[in-house]
Amino acid sequence: MFFSLELPCTINIGPGLRIYHGIGLIVHEAVVIGKHCVLRQSTTIGNAKAGGGSPHIGDYVEVGCNVCIIGDVYVGNEVVIGAGSVIVKDIPSGVVVAGNPGRIIKTIKTL
Repeated sequence: MFFSLELPCTINIGPGLRIYHGIGLIVHEAVVIGKHCVLRQSTTIGNAKAGGGSPHIGDYVEVGCNVCIIGDVYVGNEVVIGAGSVIVKDIPSGVVVAGNPGRIIKTIKTL
C-alpha cells in the first residue's frame, strides 16, 4: 500500500489549515488556500492544463474526501464542498456545493 501527500512549499496557505487523513491529497504548487480550511483524503486541487491557472480557496472552506477542484477557479469564504464533487467553476461564499459538476445545493446562514 502506498501513502501519498503532495503539498509543495510554494503553496500560499493561511493559518489554521487542517488535513484529515491526508492519504492521496495532491495540491498544485500555485494554489492559494485561505485561513482555517479543512482538506480530506483523496482530493486533488490543481490546474486544468500545463500553464493554466490554479484554484484560489477562500477562508473557512471545508473540502470533503475524493473532491477535485480544477483550473483557474475561486472558491468563496465559508463554503462546504461535498464528498466526490468536481469543481470547475467559481463558487460564491456561504454555500454548500455537491455533485459532478459541483452545484449549489444549499445556502449557509452567516455565522
